[in-house]
Amino acid sequence: QIVGSTNGTQITVSNNLFFNIQQNAAGGFITIVDFEPNTDDDQIGDILVSDNLIDGSTALLGWNGIIVQSGGNNTGIRYCKISDNLIRGGGSGQLANGVVIAGGREVVAENNFVDHALQSGVSTNNVGNVYIRHNTLRTCGSGGTAAFTVISTTDSQFDNNIIDDWNGTNENPDAGFVETESSGTVTTSGTGVTRTSGGALFYSFWVGKTVTINSVDYVVQSVTDNTNLVLTASAGVQVGVTLTTKF
Repeated sequence: QIVGSTNGTQITVSNNLFFNIQQNAAGGFITIVDFEPNTDDDQIGDILVSDNLIDGSTALLGWNGIIVQSGGNNTGIRYCKISDNLIRGGGSGQLANGVVIAGGREVVAENNFVDHALQSGVSTNNVGNVYIRHNTLRTCGSGGTAAFTVISTTDSQFDNNIIDDWNGTNENPDAGFVETESSGTVTTSGTGVTRTSGGALFYSFWVGKTVTINSVDYVVQSVTDNTNLVLTASAGVQVGVTLTTKF
């Protein structure tokens, strides 16, 4: 990585210009900003990454923008904010992922602009209490990888993000696809379902999607709020059963 830490707190990476991105000494991927606790004792917290311009539009090999992730079994990421960054793949640049948040809790990503990512513009995986809002992803995602990928993410909010296939050609069929995969515990009463613990919050885009409750598939008719939804068919009365989603 160009800037990063495996163990540290109260770190700010702000108002920097990164450009002319080249391969690393081993010839592999470069990550421009990377916070990644590796051992069980490592901690990453109180991190601010803001107002940076990362321009890899002339890069010839793959690179990632900003990554906050836990290595191994470490979950020691707390209180990180990624905001107001411009990450530009564009042109012949080989930007793989714009912003990746994997592992940990209490992470905010807001007001970032990601241009031309070959994989995800924003991706969350195995996290909780993250807030992703007011980000713009322009021409991101390809080859079955969603522009906006949300996997095993719980107790989190996604608000007012924009996915824009800016040239209007619809060359990228994955551009507007949000993938959610999670598992949590619910209680059912007829067609009503109440979230009790774990899993993703319920969102309006679930309407018409299929969820699996206690190994049986059901279609979502409506979403009342983030913890209550209605099915098109009765699931009976069940307490403490598992609801899983993957769509």
